[in-house]
Amino acid sequence: MASACLPGTRYAYAALELALDRNRLFALPMEESPSCGIGFLYEGSFTGHQHAAEGVAATLLRCNGVTVFSPNRIAELAAAMEA
Repeated sequence: MASACLPGTRYAYAALELALDRNRLFALPMEESPSCGIGFLYEGSFTGHQHAAEGVAATLLRCNGVTVFSPNRIAELAAAMEA
């Protein structure tokens, strides 16, 4: 299932495969990472600038039915896990 098409996709597909194999419904990736981030990502030039976007892994997980939460939404994740 891994892909080498874009940087970071190998790990994004590994995360998806792990989530699907273990029937995980939720994910909590870290913010700001170009591969995992949700909300704001560093733009890649190492200047510290960020832009509104979603990382490759977060998008792949979400598009395959895994609900993705950012660390600042941990209370929502806890509520979803109890529902």
